[in-house]
Amino acid sequence: MLKELIPLKFHDGHISPSGQIFIGLATHQSTGIGMHVFTHLIPTIERENIDLQDPYISIWNEQLLTSIGKIVRFIYDQTILHAVNHITQQQSYQLLNAVLSPYAFQTSAPNQDIGLNFIFHLFNFSKIFFLLKVVLLLMDFFRLIMIFLYQ
Repeated sequence: MLKELIPLKFHDGHISPSGQIFIGLATHQSTGIGMHVFTHLIPTIERENIDLQDPYISIWNEQLLTSIGKIVRFIYDQTILHAVNHITQQQSYQLLNAVLSPYAFQTSAPNQDIGLNFIFHLFNFSKIFFLLKVVLLLMDFFRLIMIFLYQ
């Protein structure tokens, strides 16, 4: 029972993602990444899958899935930033494998579009923040130069 709580499966020393989508209880839908998703998605009548067929309900569900993809990207960025700043050379391989394994992708089932939505927004979201991060790094760089010059 407890092995279902961890969204990663361990087989022969390899870690593979196996996240599920929960709407109160688990649905049949997998996320395609190594994270479980608990959210207010609207399910089908059977409460086993996410409703992407109804024209109005699908807008709600697709917007929530888009938000989840952006949140996953933010968590990924923070995880990588923390790993770069705190992992030593001796720890690098094993720790980075553990840190990055939830972001490995597999096909989501039964609806593959949900996993593709996560992947699209995970990588599309980075373009916006990449430019913002470059600007912030340049501002920090110029601030340090000004401090150095006026000391």
